[in-house]
Amino acid sequence: MPSHSQHTSSFGPTSTTSPTYFNPDPAFLYKNDVLPKDLGRTRISLVFDDESNVSTSTSTSPRTTSQFLQAIHSELVKCDAPLDVKELYESYEFFLRTRKRLFGAAKRRLSSPSSSIEVHDMCCGHGFTGMLFAACTPSLDVRVKLFDRTCPPSHAVIREAMERVCPHMKGRVEF
Repeated sequence: MPSHSQHTSSFGPTSTTSPTYFNPDPAFLYKNDVLPKDLGRTRISLVFDDESNVSTSTSTSPRTTSQFLQAIHSELVKCDAPLDVKELYESYEFFLRTRKRLFGAAKRRLSSPSSSIEVHDMCCGHGFTGMLFAACTPSLDVRVKLFDRTCPPSHAVIREAMERVCPHMKGRVEF
C-alpha cells in the first residue's frame, strides 16, 4: 500500500493531528492489496467480501475513527447494503476531509461543551455521508438531519447496518 504524506504547502508534511490531514486510502479499503476505486458503480458486496481484511470482532467496541469506519464497512458488506464503490469512497473521503474542521469550529462556537452539534446533509440520497458523522463520534452529541425529496428504501438498510455497529447513533439521525 502506498504511504501518503499530505501537505498543504511546501513547508513539509502535515501532522496527523492537523485538521487538514486525512488518509485517502485506509488499509481496509484494499482488496488483495489493490485499491478498487476504478470500479465506480459496482456494488460494494461484489468487490469486498465478509472475509476481507476488516475485523468484525464484537468483543471490543470501536474506539478510533478508523476502527468505526472499518466496522461500518464490514457490516455494510456483510448485509449487502445498496451502496456502490464510488459512493463509499466519496462519502469516506468527504467525512475524513471535513470532520476535524467541522467539529473544531462547532466546539469553538458552542456555549457549553455539553451542547449538541447539528449536521445537516442536504440532497443526501440515502444519507450515508451524514450518518458517518453520528456514527464515528460517540464522545460528542452529534445530531444529523438528512434532507432530500424522498427517503429511499436504501436508507433504512444502511442505517440499520450502521446502528448494529454504532448503537450510540440511535436517535441521532432524522430523515
